[in-house]
Amino acid sequence: MAGFFVPNGILEPTLMDYFGSFNVVISYIFDPDEFFANNVRRCGVKQYVVASPRPKELPAAQHYCQPMEALAIYVDAPQPRLFPNDADREAAGKFLARLGRERIAAIHPGSGGEKKNWPVERFGAVARWLVDELAMQLLVVQGEADERAVAGLIGALERRPVTVARGLKLPELAAVLQRCALFVGNDSGITHLAVAVEVPTVAMFGPASTPVWQPTGGRVAVVQFGEHDVAEALRACRWLTSQLA
Repeated sequence: MAGFFVPNGILEPTLMDYFGSFNVVISYIFDPDEFFANNVRRCGVKQYVVASPRPKELPAAQHYCQPMEALAIYVDAPQPRLFPNDADREAAGKFLARLGRERIAAIHPGSGGEKKNWPVERFGAVARWLVDELAMQLLVVQGEADERAVAGLIGALERRPVTVARGLKLPELAAVLQRCALFVGNDSGITHLAVAVEVPTVAMFGPASTPVWQPTGGRVAVVQFGEHDVAEALRACRWLTSQLA
């Protein structure tokens, strides 16, 4: 690909054929001098749409859909969706068989950065309430960097039963979350994964989280960190489970 990033670069023939096979290219690459754009045009692309790589003001989904307007395609309410395939749903069914038929609440107490994590003891308060008041089964999602957060949450559960989902492929995890009645998580990719499979979701957002990345949709409640955030999270959980059950 190196030749595509210098003026009038020497282009790999197979890549020229690849790019030339498209009628339209929408590029989110940071390319202020248009070296990449001009080289892709040399491959025979009929229409090249320049898009901004980073959202600044608009919600991210709206920002990334905006370049489509150059093609007279308008998205009124952009919201990502994922559709697990049969194999992923089958894997999810085998994983969830151990939990029985009761309603499942999934919780992901981690994220890509600790500054975005809601305190684990507050997750624990919500998790205990979900078990004691709504009779839900708990499924805790653990990623590669979540070991400490998950251990803290399990300790905060005070011996209430819990199943941990670790080591699942993302498509399989999406299919698992799709079968849950509720998801609670931080500003993380897993939260967006839950929203994309339309699980009722409570997303905890703190000062280290940029508002443009807040998930949107009728099945999402975004709760800001604060003095009364546990009470607000509980209200959101109750509303989502009662209205969208």
